[in-house]
Amino acid sequence: MKHLRVLSDGEESKLLEAVDSSFSDWYADPVRVPEIDPVGGSWRRMRNMVAVLLMLDAGVRVGELVQLRLTDLFYNNAPVRKLLIRAEIAKRKEVREVPLSDRLYQALKRFCPGRLLIESFPLTQRLMSRSPEGNGLTTRAVEKIKKAAGVKAFGESVNPHMLRHTFATKLMRITDMATVQALLGHKNLSSTSVYTHPNSDDKARAIEALGKENGLGRRQRGDNQGEKGD
Repeated sequence: MKHLRVLSDGEESKLLEAVDSSFSDWYADPVRVPEIDPVGGSWRRMRNMVAVLLMLDAGVRVGELVQLRLTDLFYNNAPVRKLLIRAEIAKRKEVREVPLSDRLYQALKRFCPGRLLIESFPLTQRLMSRSPEGNGLTTRAVEKIKKAAGVKAFGESVNPHMLRHTFATKLMRITDMATVQALLGHKNLSSTSVYTHPNSDDKARAIEALGKENGLGRRQRGDNQGEKGD
């Protein structure tokens, strides 16, 4: 199977900063950062940030993303803590539940006023739209947003699949394959197993750990030899 391109930790950080240069500020201290303007560039940046994080932190497919409604992610003018991918928009036509990461929750919290404080705004409208009152984005439009962000961040196009692959690969480092399968909405474990491959960060951490182990081993052997000499 063709090798799946996965973002390194550094590339991921650069991508988020490219989407919204104020990301580090509002994520570190969301209370002190002013809310976004319901219209204009700041609203579009937060829309794009939400789109990126839904793929990067929740593994949402681009076809699912463009069909999400406000009611899927907001309740009483506040973000939900768990996203339910509705059966009618899921690839396998089965509901799946994905808890929201903290940074995705904070992004939605910032995005919320620009959408929900508009009187009589229909909550059944698509989450991803051209403007607060506009038509929904197409998958092609979302792909163009990701491509532009990647080129700006590190000179390489980024596609939605790459973000979902990164989400899955990071999960494989910290949990079991069955949990990853459920979060991704895969039918078979064989589909999930492709994410067991290491990326450059995994390799670097492995070598770093090996170096520490080698150093510890030498000290232990030296100590043991010293004990025998005594």
